[in-house]
Amino acid sequence: MKKEQMKEIMREEMQVADDKIYDDVIAKMESCFGKLKKSDINIPLIKEIGDMSFEETVDKIIEKWANNENTDHAVKQLLVKQFVALPQHYSYVYALFSSREQSSEYTKPKKNYHEIIMGYFNTEHIDRVDLEKLLDFENLTMTEQIETDIKKQLVDAGYSKEEAQKFIREFIRFVKNRSESGEITWEDFINKLKDLEDWFAESDFGIRVQRFSKETYWEVFFNHFDIETYEKGKSRLTFNHIYYFEAENEKARETLDDYGVYGDVPMEKMLSVIAKKWTELSDENKDAVISAIATITTTTQYVDRSRMVITNESIERITMSNADLVPQMGLRDYTITFTNGEKVCLRF
Repeated sequence: MKKEQMKEIMREEMQVADDKIYDDVIAKMESCFGKLKKSDINIPLIKEIGDMSFEETVDKIIEKWANNENTDHAVKQLLVKQFVALPQHYSYVYALFSSREQSSEYTKPKKNYHEIIMGYFNTEHIDRVDLEKLLDFENLTMTEQIETDIKKQLVDAGYSKEEAQKFIREFIRFVKNRSESGEITWEDFINKLKDLEDWFAESDFGIRVQRFSKETYWEVFFNHFDIETYEKGKSRLTFNHIYYFEAENEKARETLDDYGVYGDVPMEKMLSVIAKKWTELSDENKDAVISAIATITTTTQYVDRSRMVITNESIERITMSNADLVPQMGLRDYTITFTNGEKVCLRF
């Protein structure tokens, strides 16, 4: 399948006029494909890419998707995520892979079931509060008349009655998961952060953090975090920014050059050279040398630049809001109240 055909399929489904978005989606997909091809990851449905080109791989995914309708939806979602670099591209890639395009002849894909169901509630002007009242989260059902109306719309869109029933249950489960709110534990909070690690590897987005205290207010977007256990029962969460290891390493080498350590030398020789000059160095120069040595011996590409540290022992409570109902987003607000009364609000 040619890229123009991919664009046409996504355009028919998404109904977005600006051509640039389709070019961006395909470019990011191809970038993800390049990384997958170099890795040993088994891709859902198609297993290995082998010698296939990007276009051949998309063709095979669409074919396998159409021929494996009973495959668990979560597996198909995982497949889509392998080719998504930005959250807002998820719906476009999903539309392409689920389009049932098995040849060069184009067939208009079905409209995404989530859009059909949400479209119904939006048309009926049913807000979030009333929507949740209409759903039975325990039995995964909704008000009988509304369920009948939605099922009809899904069938009219090309889904079977069995698929319609399945997608209604999936939608209710989706809303249930997005409606969880209230006080959560530190462990719950950390687990939700860990779920973001794969996204951070490819995404241009970060976590918005707002700090509230009597003296100050600030807002920063962090794009990396570390979780460290430093004593039994105590842990530390550090938010910071990605900083290129190569650039920092170069600065460290320049510092060591100033003190007679030239090039890539063994640690023993490096320490021997520094030791001879140590007593002559000022406290400031000693700090610079220690920092330089630490930089070139670490394996991480992250250094602290505009960071924030949170320890579990400093927290009084953590509360979580419900999440939005946009499939590829699901943003929540997390409010951390410290024992001293100050607060930090995070959105991710």
